[in-house]
This record gives sequence, C-alpha cells and structure tokens, in this order.
Amino acid sequence: MNWNNQKGSLLIEVLLSISLAAVFSLAIGNLIGANHQLVVASKQEVKATAYAKESMEQLFAIKQSDWNKISGFSEGYYQIEEVGSEFQIVPLSNPAVPEQELDGKYYRTIHIGKAYRDALGNLSETGTEDAQARRLDVKITWQERNSTRDIEFASYITNWKGQ
Repeated sequence: MNWNNQKGSLLIEVLLSISLAAVFSLAIGNLIGANHQLVVASKQEVKATAYAKESMEQLFAIKQSDWNKISGFSEGYYQIEEVGSEFQIVPLSNPAVPEQELDGKYYRTIHIGKAYRDALGNLSETGTEDAQARRLDVKITWQERNSTRDIEFASYITNWKGQ
C-alpha cells in the first residue's frame, strides 16, 4: 500500500510529529525542573554548612580569647552574640526554644556539654569528666520543600594552654 497516495496521510504524519515533539518537550521540561530543585537544595545546604562552620569558628575564637568564657557555663544550650568586635556566649532568651534565628530561614542550636575520658585517657561518651575539655555541638536547621533539613557539627575543645 502506498501511503503517499492516501488521503490524510500527511495529517497523520504531522500529528505524530507534534505528539513526539510534545512528549520530548515535557521530558526536557521535567529534567530542567528537577535540576533547578537540586541546585536550590544544594545552595541551601552549602549556606547551612557555612553557618555551622562560622559558629564553630566563633566558639573557637571565644575559647582562644579566654577559656573561662566557655568553661564557666554549665552544660546546656546557648547562643552567640557579637558585642563590639568580640563574640560572646550568652544564655538563651527563651530556654524552652533552644534555637537562635539567623536570617529568617536558618536556625542555629548550640549545645555546650561536658567532655569525658575513658581509662586510657581518650575522649569518650562516658567515663571520668575532663574539666579542661568541653564538647561543642552546633546544629543548623531549615525548611526545604515541606520538610526540615539539618546539618550538625560536633567538636571538642580543650584548655591545653592552661589558662
């Protein structure tokens, strides 16, 4: 059968071409949309990581200026405030909410905890309390597509200078 001589064959070819173009366009559009969502999520995670690193650096700067500015606090949740050219650890304004708002989207939680050493002198979760060390936990949370995301950093600091 010769399709070129059939009435309406050109119309069928045009409709098939348009349908295929529409399917490919939708697929490409979905890929672009998914890629955009991944880029946005990646940027948010990078910003949260930067906030967490900045918080750790601020805590280290406080410790470097004076060990007692950290060791004098009991175990619990705190916030960092910039006073003049220095950072200070201050109690939470509302202890029931241990988060500090950073920019309306990101929230920071800082926990200063005790540090413990095992029988060999290594840092551990249990054991003998080390009065010359503290555990610092920083958590950054944010909302991303109707779910809560977070990044957590933990570190130990010590009074190795004997301040």
